[in-house]
Amino acid sequence: HAPRRRAGHRRWLQRDLLHRLPQTWSEREYVCKTLDKAFACAWEDGDHVLVGTKCNQLLRLDTLTGRSRAIPLPPAPPRARETFDHEWGHCGIHSIALSPARRLVATGGDNPADAVVLDRATWRPVATLVGHLDWVFGLAWLSDAHLVTASRDASVGLWTLPEEAVLGDGAGQDEADAAADGEEEARAGG
Repeated sequence: HAPRRRAGHRRWLQRDLLHRLPQTWSEREYVCKTLDKAFACAWEDGDHVLVGTKCNQLLRLDTLTGRSRAIPLPPAPPRARETFDHEWGHCGIHSIALSPARRLVATGGDNPADAVVLDRATWRPVATLVGHLDWVFGLAWLSDAHLVTASRDASVGLWTLPEEAVLGDGAGQDEADAAADGEEEARAGG
């Protein structure tokens, strides 16, 4: 009957842990008085969180000290097609994603219809992904070389980053150089 006792003990431990776990969590609020609303966040490492705000700021928050540092976004490159113009202006950063190797960070760009890929070691821009006509709301890495973006324009973009960006030669890419090579776009609806 030892296996039955062990199974019963295991269930008791699981129930006890599930009951106590919320009591071990505590909220710690970080106030950023000069910024408007946090829309997106992603753990960078054990002590740092990347935060995207409504006022289009990308911040690196140190959870131990409570200090944050703004990470500059590159200016939006020229576009072949105009994006939708909204009366309320810029919508901010709605998504942040770290590549599987955690070397690259994808986030919303200076133009809300763009996504920007940054080198996490230097915060230099690797690519500005231009192709959507409206705000980018979702980012997901498929691999270190492939990123998916989702936009309010009812499209999904699949992007292939240049090999030098994935390998991390540290050179970065000119901010005005759009990395739309390898983009495949699928429009939802009709």
